[in-house]
Amino acid sequence: MTVSSPVPLSVETPASDLRPEKEEIAELMARQAIILKALDATSDAIYLVDRASMAIVYVNDAACRLHNLTREQLIAAGPSGALAMPSAQIEKTLDAIIARGTPAEPVEIMRLGKGGQMGWYELRRHPVFASGRWLIVSFARDITQAKNAQTRIVHLNRVYAMQSGTSVREFGRWPCCP
Repeated sequence: MTVSSPVPLSVETPASDLRPEKEEIAELMARQAIILKALDATSDAIYLVDRASMAIVYVNDAACRLHNLTREQLIAAGPSGALAMPSAQIEKTLDAIIARGTPAEPVEIMRLGKGGQMGWYELRRHPVFASGRWLIVSFARDITQAKNAQTRIVHLNRVYAMQSGTSVREFGRWPCCP
């Protein structure tokens, strides 16, 4: 007695089944490499923090240069080590950013920067919900030159006011300096 199959059987090799998937993975990896290269090319320090674990999951080259650490060392330091702040304070701040659901207002902070010099940095933080977890993307920009220029303008305005015999109070605030 012979048994016949109602549907013809075909045997495909596993390699042929996986070829499209392998190509998709290769394409995704190539795109990821391009994105990471672009993030490393920016002069802003970028940090990606997983709120649940309070772990840094990514930093770019600018962040590593800012802290004078390798990528592995900076990731191991975590947010508390990177910001030199207590974890509880950072957690409270990140929770407030997530609760708001919108990017936090930029914050200007003074901290030890490149070459061991104190500098001014503008910190911007954005909440992102991805793959079932909250991440905070932070950008730090060195604004030391702009802050120094602003201080110099205020100083020169005061010198001018004194030399001209007028007071800054007579004019209110100068248009260039809020």
